[in-house]
Amino acid sequence: MNIDSIATGPLRVWASRAHPALTSAAQRLSGAMKIPLEGVNVENVGDSDSAPFVAKKIPVIDFHSLTNETLPILHSTRDQLDAVKVDELQSANRFLAAFLAFIDTQLPIPPPAGKR
Repeated sequence: MNIDSIATGPLRVWASRAHPALTSAAQRLSGAMKIPLEGVNVENVGDSDSAPFVAKKIPVIDFHSLTNETLPILHSTRDQLDAVKVDELQSANRFLAAFLAFIDTQLPIPPPAGKR
């Protein structure tokens, strides 16, 4: 699970990169928590810290708040604490903590490669 560039707007998921089981779990949980979670793919923006895991075919999910409006904030003079929306940060924190607990307790752990 990679968390990058959150709280400049609503929480998003890089849906085209995420493992389908993780995306499905995130969507179910966001619905149950009434916290909107949209897919916003960012292939043409750059990469993330999940890239090495993707290269090794390890399931990933990336959470972010990037949109056409928030992307220009990154690495600019506007990339400051006041760009963070406190309500979005609190909402993201609630969701992400619950998501970690959910995947820790509810999702089956696949056997290591070569042990299937």
